[in-house]
Amino acid sequence: NDTATAVVKGPLGAARYQSAGVGNQNFGYFAGGDADPGPKSQVYRIDFSNDTATTSTRGTLIASREKFDGAGNVDYGYLGGGNPGGVTTIQRIDYGNDTATAVAKGPLTVGRIEHGATGNKDFGYYAGGSPTTVDRLDYSSDTTAAVAKGPLSKNRLYVSAHSGGQYALPQSG
Repeated sequence: NDTATAVVKGPLGAARYQSAGVGNQNFGYFAGGDADPGPKSQVYRIDFSNDTATTSTRGTLIASREKFDGAGNVDYGYLGGGNPGGVTTIQRIDYGNDTATAVAKGPLTVGRIEHGATGNKDFGYYAGGSPTTVDRLDYSSDTTAAVAKGPLSKNRLYVSAHSGGQYALPQSG
């Protein structure tokens, strides 16, 4: 019922802003973000079958991040870039072992901050955050550096994206 008013659901385990989210059909993960003082590394999980409960605390990121974004498939979430400094690191969350610390993958071709990400079952796409290129991460070879694709029509900040399966649709704020 996409015409109904959105309904408030369970809160995060802690207040955050400028965090990133990934998920699969069962769980949503919210990672990092900013809170006083500075960026955080904690990962929280919401169980879609009990979405009124407070999120549960899971593992951590390798490094604290804010202003970053993630893409993923049914098994893994890939959180790339972010602040401080517009980094190239991609941090992978394993949904099957989500209490573990994320693992370094990638990297992106350029440091990104305030960008968007989306993906399908095979690839993750990271776009915006000032560079006009689009980075593509091949999930089947996630230790290999992302490949530059694109470009976007112009530099974009505060990008969000959605994938309908075949095409990614970046939106600029």
